[in-house]
This record gives sequence, C-alpha cells and structure tokens, in this order.
Amino acid sequence: MKNITLLLIAFFTINSNFKLYAQNDFPVGKELITVKGDTVTVNDILSDQKPKLLFFCFTGCKGCKISLDQTLINHYKEWEDKYGVQIIAISGDKESNRTKAIESFKKYPFDLYFDIEKELFALMPETPWKGKRIKAYPTLVYINSYKRYKAIDTWNADIIEAELKQ
Repeated sequence: MKNITLLLIAFFTINSNFKLYAQNDFPVGKELITVKGDTVTVNDILSDQKPKLLFFCFTGCKGCKISLDQTLINHYKEWEDKYGVQIIAISGDKESNRTKAIESFKKYPFDLYFDIEKELFALMPETPWKGKRIKAYPTLVYINSYKRYKAIDTWNADIIEAELKQ
C-alpha cells in the first residue's frame, strides 16, 4: 500500500509540473530571419535539444529594454552555466527597422532572429503579468528539452530560475 501511495504522489507531482506547459510541441516549422537575412526554421534553432528562453521583443519597447537590461543580461551567464539554457531574442520589428534592431542588440550576448510577420509570436501563450495573463511584448517563453513550452514572467529572475530548476 505504501508503494502505491508513493507512486500516486510521484504521478501527481510530475503531472502538476507539466500541466502549465502547452499540450502541443513547439511550432518547429515556423520560419524566422537571421541577422544576415537568411531564413531558418524554429526546428533549426531547437535542434541541439538544449532548453531555451525565447525573448520576444521589438526595438521601441521600453519594457523589453528594461527586462533585457535588468533581468536577462544580469543572469544569463549563471543560468547558462547552471542549467544549460540558451537565451534567444526574437524581434517583432518590421523589415524597415531590422537594421536598427541589429544595431541595438549588438551589446547583448544573445542570438537574434526576426519574426517580421509575428507568426511565431501569435502562437505563443499569454504572459503572466500582475496576476493576469496578457498577450504583449516583452514575452519570455521557456522551452524545455522535450520542446514543451510555456510563457513565464520576464521581470522576475527568481520565477525564471524556479522554472529552469524543474
């Protein structure tokens, strides 16, 4: 009886950890544009099976800049070393702003891709913000090594790290 109880506890613990993740795998067929103007699929970016933090942003977004400068840039190296996670920026800038976006991202150590038509962004879950769930920039999406994904708080390093630990 004790073994069955432990098994049930383990099942519900595992189940509760995954229930917030999207039920489908990440949309790997969507195309993005590199800083050099080449087209790649999301599958190309995820092919190494390392966990990723996708940071959806655009150049004129003040909240994006704050999140980059106060949270992600301060913790990325630690998270990369500790959890093997890679941070990737995905800009929703229009084609006409691509050069400006590339210039402004040079100071960050993250790979930058463009979702000019916002097709990938449109498929992302809503972001937790002040107790609500909204669809807005910035959005941070965690993708685990199984390509399961969920939006997490872009502002709170403790929440991000707690997600990476799971």
